[in-house]
Amino acid sequence: MKQFIAILVLLSVAISSVSADYVYANCMMVPTTPANITGGFQIAYTPEDQTYTFGYTIYNIPSKASYGVVLRELGDITTSSSAGGIVGAMVDSCPGGQITNLTSDLASLGFYAVVNASQYIVHNGPNSFVGRALTILDSHACDPQANIVAHCVIGIANPITTLIPKMNTTGANLASFKSSMTNAAVAVLYPTTAVSAVPVSGFMYFQVNTDGITTNVTFSAAITGLDNTTAHGVHIHAFGDLMWRNGTSVGGHWKNAALNQTHGLPPASNRELGDLGNICVFDNVNNVAYYQYTTSYSGTPGSEVNFIGRSIVVHGIRDSGNATALGPRLAQGVIGITTNAIPKALPKDISFATEPVCTPAGTTTTTTTGTTSTTGTTGTTGTTTGTTAASTTTSTTTSRPTTTTTTGPNSSSIVAPAFTIVIALIAMLLL
Repeated sequence: MKQFIAILVLLSVAISSVSADYVYANCMMVPTTPANITGGFQIAYTPEDQTYTFGYTIYNIPSKASYGVVLRELGDITTSSSAGGIVGAMVDSCPGGQITNLTSDLASLGFYAVVNASQYIVHNGPNSFVGRALTILDSHACDPQANIVAHCVIGIANPITTLIPKMNTTGANLASFKSSMTNAAVAVLYPTTAVSAVPVSGFMYFQVNTDGITTNVTFSAAITGLDNTTAHGVHIHAFGDLMWRNGTSVGGHWKNAALNQTHGLPPASNRELGDLGNICVFDNVNNVAYYQYTTSYSGTPGSEVNFIGRSIVVHGIRDSGNATALGPRLAQGVIGITTNAIPKALPKDISFATEPVCTPAGTTTTTTTGTTSTTGTTGTTGTTTGTTAASTTTSTTTSRPTTTTTTGPNSSSIVAPAFTIVIALIAMLLL
């Protein structure tokens, strides 16, 4: 995005350390009001003085206004108020989670704020900013009456998107989140520029389940705008980086490279950590697709390496479980922590397969009238009697020919000459 080009010069004096590993996160703003506040933040850490540099370019702040930026307790941006309170205790009438104040003449040009590391501003562990929301307020950060005008979820950034010239990205990105006390997460999905017809949007909700002996996670999703004549691959991708709106900056599927994981469908024992199979249950009346899958394979927010701060991506066609391309990336969203309930409960009358494979063997249609339903398969439709059909849910598993490849980088150790990255970025950001 071309709004970040101005940060190139400004941040060159802010980050000068070179080390084996690094911290890099970013956050792309979504407006919550007609004021259309947009832009984003790139976040880097300087270990020598234990400070974080928040580089930003923010658009449409009114002339002579001062808008505050604060860190929230949660990474749930389902609504403008679902991200919870501002982190940290109040100090001199200002919250501990205050990042900076923006003014129109500086914000749109590209600027940065340097924030000291603290128990509230940190890049790992249970208090990490990864997986939490940054919000922009319509007044200064210390105004308790200020309203949220834009928000985003801080994600683990893809090293190829950095515009911080002196930042080394050849080691491991240490930006992460880990807490065994976190039992839920959510990714709000936004359409990418790959969508040519109906925009695809929705959410995926993550619920940790435990009986004291075994622990797993239930992934539940409701998505609008999908083509109901085909299944759609869905995956956790390596980075929660939405800087490139075509969906490619999230990188490839999240995986453990040390285990030589290969792409596959559940329940393959050595599939990539992010392989969640396919979405193939459709409510054709309301144009909603549903997904639900329970597994322990991808860990929990308490796992040493986990999905918080990464992203969910919905693809254009069915995932066949092999190297075949998955079509365009239709929707993407960063996975943030939450204590809120699922944004919208999935219909109770839907029966999901144990494994979300969506084998392209036929079509299953369920027509529900009142509280009773029957099911037919491959050319057979079961219909109950009654006066009003409440909903029609179609599970379609027809595959389509593969035409495009959108697989991106799938590890955090991508090495490229700095000048090549900058030139490529400027070319892409100006598209």
